[in-house]
Amino acid sequence: MKVSRSIVPSFFTVGNMFCGFYSVIAAFNGKIAMAAWMIFAGAFLDAMDGKVARFTNSSSQFGVEYDSLADVITFGFAPSVLIYMIFMANLDLVGILFSFLPLLFGSIRLARFNTQLKGFDKSHFSGLPIPIAALTISSFIIFMQYLYQQPDKFPKITFIIILIVSVLMVSTIRFETMP
Repeated sequence: MKVSRSIVPSFFTVGNMFCGFYSVIAAFNGKIAMAAWMIFAGAFLDAMDGKVARFTNSSSQFGVEYDSLADVITFGFAPSVLIYMIFMANLDLVGILFSFLPLLFGSIRLARFNTQLKGFDKSHFSGLPIPIAALTISSFIIFMQYLYQQPDKFPKITFIIILIVSVLMVSTIRFETMP
């Protein structure tokens, strides 16, 4: 059985998606640092799938769409769950709605990206890429976990960070792509 080289990047995409899924499970089990680190692992795999697709000359519309679905899970849903579990669970509806922002704005940003994508390469992004937003949130959580052993020590700063990265995702500010 011959395996098409176009499937190789999808293995990295599946790995990214699994990292997001595992991050949610870790968050539900109170393993906050592990949940945040899984988002970092997903970001590494997300970066690799694009590089592998270009290296194997196997970029495709399917790959773009599949990658975006994985990104919604790892960089939208997982951070939203993590935010809710750490900071917002005791805030009732306000906490639920605020936790939803990275997922909502991240999915809007990805939909906009996919509809504006011409070919498979871009020199810049319009709006903060969803992986960068998720890594910013995860970095803050890891920092607070290791520095204070309590990631929820400064909830006001957390609100500000979440609001800023969420709004930046749907902004039209240009962000250069990585080489």
